[in-house]
Amino acid sequence: AAAAALSRSGEVFVGLNVYHFTSGPCAELTVLGVAAANGVLAKDILVMGAVVRRLDNESGVVNVDVISPCGRCRQVLLDCNPNIEVIVRDGDGTRTMAFAKSLMPYAYIWLDGNTAKIGE
Repeated sequence: AAAAALSRSGEVFVGLNVYHFTSGPCAELTVLGVAAANGVLAKDILVMGAVVRRLDNESGVVNVDVISPCGRCRQVLLDCNPNIEVIVRDGDGTRTMAFAKSLMPYAYIWLDGNTAKIGE
């Protein structure tokens, strides 16, 4: 999978999950690291989305499709910036946008982190 993030300043960062047997970080977490390495923290990320390549076995065509973040990534996005807009697929499979804070309705709230600021 690959992910891209757009910062407040208009910079775009890209991260990639290289699929190792030990799992490793997802593309969403990798892109947060790439942005941070370039001086842009999660609080300055506006939008993030992830995609995956899928082979259509019938046609042999490789398609690139939006994927929603896993639970771990949802929690990290919530902890780092609850107001990041995330490109996701809804229940009908339609691409839409949702704030990180809406992706975890019964989330753990990290009182020393940004999740404590959701109500502010």
